[in-house]
Amino acid sequence: MEKKIGHPRVSPRFEWLFVLFTFMQTAGVFVDGWAHGHINQLDTFFTPWHALFYGGFIFSSGLLFIELLKNHRNGYPWRRALPREYFFALGGVVIFGLGGMGDLIWHTLFGIEAGVDALLSPTHMALAFGGAVMASAPLHAIWYRDTNVHRILKLPVIISFALFFMVFTFMMQFFHPFYLPLWMSNLPDVNILSELQQTFHRELGIANSIIYTGMFMGLLLSTIRSWKFPFGSFSIILGLNALAIVLMVGDFYQFITTGFVAGFLVDIIYYKLFHNILKPHVIRVFGFLVPAAIFSSYVVTVLITNGTWWSIHLVAGYIVIAGIAGVMMTYLVVPPGDQRIQ
Repeated sequence: MEKKIGHPRVSPRFEWLFVLFTFMQTAGVFVDGWAHGHINQLDTFFTPWHALFYGGFIFSSGLLFIELLKNHRNGYPWRRALPREYFFALGGVVIFGLGGMGDLIWHTLFGIEAGVDALLSPTHMALAFGGAVMASAPLHAIWYRDTNVHRILKLPVIISFALFFMVFTFMMQFFHPFYLPLWMSNLPDVNILSELQQTFHRELGIANSIIYTGMFMGLLLSTIRSWKFPFGSFSIILGLNALAIVLMVGDFYQFITTGFVAGFLVDIIYYKLFHNILKPHVIRVFGFLVPAAIFSSYVVTVLITNGTWWSIHLVAGYIVIAGIAGVMMTYLVVPPGDQRIQ
């Protein structure tokens, strides 16, 4: 058989199935997170929630290998038997598989983790990273696919972005603003906190705005030069993220609406500024407005539903510092000048 050049195309059915299976895998991660937070004693590796995300892994990796074998039989050499973006997913399969085997051994030797220990367990981080790499394959199409030959399906890219972001916010959930809003008036009870504890809660609350901004803006800005998201994309991305975190926590349901509202505001900002986004002054404004809009929505939700024990200075600064963090991220994409090291 004559060997073919280039990389093969994948069918829309393949892309939709892959997104479905990686969605199942990611959902399993959040269900497992719910179990670790709500079931007092987990004494076995073999649980229904493990079955969900390991099942998603088996289906998505199986789909990749079937496509790989099919394309090889059709004349593509092994090193080019998948589109380039899906070779990243194969790397994720290896990382996830090794992490899964390691997780079984880790649980057998050291028991079942709980709380932050479960997030920072080395085998769990390997699982999360491998799963994130797998889920990001459709997103990688915006950088690697020749659109003159093979068109990009928009919704799989949007969902892939959402899943990739969801995995990393899951692993950093202790810094997620929706996970534990430390500055709501009834949480914590400031009457029983020392001054040192109150200061710690304020600082941790401020940190979540900076870290969340860094994760979201880092991923968003990486796409700026390669692709334009259709209107409504960020309503889906931030809405799904809020939905997943809130349902996992089992509290603070008002923030589901916040996620979708914040996403809608980001959609408007993105739509209005994108045509000039690579101009330095425009991307700086964009970098400030996006996180400021997200955290303004969050602040309004807290003030309406629970109130806050923070001062007006801290509440306003909470929004502004997120915006400043966003501006700083933009310098990685559009530096202030064109000077080069000689």
